[in-house]
Amino acid sequence: MGYQVLLVDDIATNRKLMRAVLKGNPEIAFLEATDGFQAVQLMAEHDVDLVVLDLMMPGKDGFEVLQEMKVDPRLKDVPVIVNSTMDGLHSIEKALELGANEYFTKPLTPAQMKVILPLKVENALKSYEQHKRLCRLNEQMANELRLAKLFQQTLIVKNQEFPVAKVTGRYIPCLQIGGDFYDCVQRGPDFWFIIADVMGHGIAAAMVSAMIKVLFLNALADAASPCQVLSLMNQDFCNLSDGGYTFSAFIGQISGQQLTYANAGHPYPLLLRADAGEVVKLAQNGFLVGMLAEAEYTSGQTRVLPGDTLLLYTDGIFEPDGQGLSRSAEDLQAMASAQRVELQQTPEAWLDRLVRPFAEYQGIVDDVALVVINIR
Repeated sequence: MGYQVLLVDDIATNRKLMRAVLKGNPEIAFLEATDGFQAVQLMAEHDVDLVVLDLMMPGKDGFEVLQEMKVDPRLKDVPVIVNSTMDGLHSIEKALELGANEYFTKPLTPAQMKVILPLKVENALKSYEQHKRLCRLNEQMANELRLAKLFQQTLIVKNQEFPVAKVTGRYIPCLQIGGDFYDCVQRGPDFWFIIADVMGHGIAAAMVSAMIKVLFLNALADAASPCQVLSLMNQDFCNLSDGGYTFSAFIGQISGQQLTYANAGHPYPLLLRADAGEVVKLAQNGFLVGMLAEAEYTSGQTRVLPGDTLLLYTDGIFEPDGQGLSRSAEDLQAMASAQRVELQQTPEAWLDRLVRPFAEYQGIVDDVALVVINIR
């Protein structure tokens, strides 16, 4: 690993002296500039790891160089050691405010030349190398997050049409990706749906949410009821995981005019009946998936008719949104009841209005998922 150090001084003897002071580090290669203009040009052409900078130079002085480096995204973190005859407090303060890391006054003392300056240079070079490494890692993580977000978006479809239902969903992760998940599938005459919420956020939770889709589809191949699906998912997840994650889930099956459902610690969905004008909580309880390998689940049943509407959600909807508002389950039920016509006729607009304060707010603390299922 080699370093490029730029020596900026209008006096050749000073540049030669600085070379001699730093010659003990075999990893350093030197670039030289006689004024600020040449220094800026060299930094544009080369990847510089450290600048040793004089302040008093003709044309463009050292203060101007510091100012240009400070506003240049590529140069603003490059360490700068000032070596100048200007020993006034004002000059020192100004240089440090403009981003200089160290300030030495000429002439250098023997101790400074032999020990202090070489150590300062070595530490600055190592620190900047670590900074660049972290920047590369951050960039790599950002790229991976973007890819993960695209992948997750393929798993969660906003709007879907089925023979027995129209599905409209919205998902707002609190980070770029998150652990909420929902899906709907048609299996023969039966319509199945799931909504789930992984305990946690970010990449790990998103990976678990991707597992949920696979677990759900695999369980559907071997199970005939929502409680059996949950039991199989729980067994498989406990076998695959190390116990570090759990998730809530609500699974429903519509067969004809009958809705069968099972719950694993998830907030109760709401059923808005078109004929009676009532809102029913689908209250069913069960252990979180992944909490207990031997957990057993039971199913509930109710009648559904064309025109009925199901509202599924995760508990992030109860957290404060960008307007500082927070809701309880009772608030959401009252809102759904009062706005039932819009939920039935234009669910897209209803959902967009509800999630907009979350989508526009950078400080939400939990993922938010909402799904409207309009029964046909």
